[in-house]
Amino acid sequence: MDPKASTSLSPPPAKSRRRAVPTTFDALGNDVLCMIFAFLDVVQLIRCATVCKSWNIVINKLKLVQIQYHKQTDSVSLSDVSSFSEKSINIEMERLAMEQQRLSLQEGPVDIFQWKGHSVGYEDPQAVVGCVDGKVRVFDMYSRKISQIIKTLRRLWDTRVSPNVLYSMHHLRNDKSTLVVGGIDGVLRIIDQNSGEVLSRCIMQDNRNVSNHSTDKNRVVEKKKAIRLSEDDRIDLMPNRPPITCLAVGMQKVVTTHSDKHIRVWKFSCK
Repeated sequence: MDPKASTSLSPPPAKSRRRAVPTTFDALGNDVLCMIFAFLDVVQLIRCATVCKSWNIVINKLKLVQIQYHKQTDSVSLSDVSSFSEKSINIEMERLAMEQQRLSLQEGPVDIFQWKGHSVGYEDPQAVVGCVDGKVRVFDMYSRKISQIIKTLRRLWDTRVSPNVLYSMHHLRNDKSTLVVGGIDGVLRIIDQNSGEVLSRCIMQDNRNVSNHSTDKNRVVEKKKAIRLSEDDRIDLMPNRPPITCLAVGMQKVVTTHSDKHIRVWKFSCK
């Protein structure tokens, strides 16, 4: 057989495939981003402005936050938006965000995402503990000694927040209206900072057979619903209330830890 003929019948070399470049949000362009952002409210726009530099430029350059704010308040025509200073707009944005935070914590529906885990939180290297003698003691976590004793001058609240022991409390920075507390009875309480009045009490709904599951890497996340308790509801008859040992408050969400068993993210929405 002719060797030249055999080489002519050999298959052509395979073409190298180009790797597909992943598409990013930058490929959408400012016009498309502006159309997407137009569906968001003021608080959602503020959140998007902190995601990355490119989004921040689009939102600020086109004054989307200011326009959306005046659409919601109907206070000024859109042609007068440019006359407002950035400082005054930021003050109004913060006031509106804190108002939405208060309403969502106090009245809005709540979804709970739960998974197995544990966490401990404190302000390193100090821990602040309130004692029954009315004094606040600051402990150094390394020397295990009291570094400071603070004597309270007056009692701010006349009412008792909870009949049980409280383990943790927190509020969103710049929020001067609400405080979230949790304790041994497993009830998440929303408190008025000024009066100490309990605005709302939440627990996880006992729907063990109706929860949704999703796998996130090596852990199983359960999605559940929370219920708000009325003043007449007896907490001692409510099941599934592990103690809240630690909590942290974010924008329309609260993260709680329950002993060494579970971590829960409470997501609050506006009505």
